Amino acid sequence: MKRFGDFVVSLAGVALAFATSGASAADTATGAALYRVHCQSCHGTRGAGDVPGTTAFARARGLNRGDVEIVRALERGGSGKPGFFGILTETQLYDVVAYLRTLQ
Repeated sequence: MKRFGDFVVSLAGVALAFATSGASAADTATGAALYRVHCQSCHGTRGAGDVPGTTAFARARGLNRGDVEIVRALERGGSGKPGFFGILTETQLYDVVAYLRTLQ
């Protein structure tokens, strides 16, 4: 019975990891392509925040939150930044987040 209990605990841990990971299964190549089209003009080729007031992803700014929270912020936009709700799918937004995390 102990083995079954250990299995259930392990399975619950795996499920929790998948539920909270967000960009872990995302496609960074797709994210890079989307970044070039939708983000690069303000945030720069390598995420340095070329336009004053934009987030410098290369210095990990704005990335100290979970993937879900970042995706929701990208959907909403604000402070002069466009929102991408209805423009990019949630999957595409997770791809972008995965790519942004490679810029650190």
